[in-house]
Amino acid sequence: MTFAGISHWAVLAAAVAGWLASAAWYMSLGKVWTAALGKTPEQMHAERNKPGAFLPFIYAFIGNLVIAWMLAGVLGHLGPGQVTLLNGVLSGAFLWFGFILTTMVVNYSFAGRSMRLLLIDAGNWLIVLLVIGAVVGGFIFNVIGAVGVTGFNIWSMFVAVLGAIVVLAGYHALTGRRAHV
Repeated sequence: MTFAGISHWAVLAAAVAGWLASAAWYMSLGKVWTAALGKTPEQMHAERNKPGAFLPFIYAFIGNLVIAWMLAGVLGHLGPGQVTLLNGVLSGAFLWFGFILTTMVVNYSFAGRSMRLLLIDAGNWLIVLLVIGAVVGGFIFNVIGAVGVTGFNIWSMFVAVLGAIVVLAGYHALTGRRAHV
């Protein structure tokens, strides 16, 4: 199913991949992120038990869905034959730098939030845009001989999860840190 050349299934697959990458990012940095928020593990546990504590996860998925759709639209405007891994990743990186990082720096500065929290949250959105750009750009499917992202299926979910694992493994290899649950 497509609209104006955008496959809704590709957008959904990209949103799921971005959402899973984001979940993995914050799970691996849970203690550091909690400290950067200025909260204790006990406070975080208490917040998980409040009514509506699941809503941020739904909002995050909807946000990823909108980002995937907009990024697919941007890539579609590049012209025929230009929806590629390189253009997907570059477009994601440029959009992150031009719109997400800049607004986060301003908001976090005025709110007096720590630089560490900014780096964690901005790093999350960079990974999300790169993953979404890669999925929408069709690299993963081109590698296995497919034409591009043409549908939502178990294989695309497997590839998305594998991509998130590779990103986190690279992060851990660079920093030497391990996730502690």
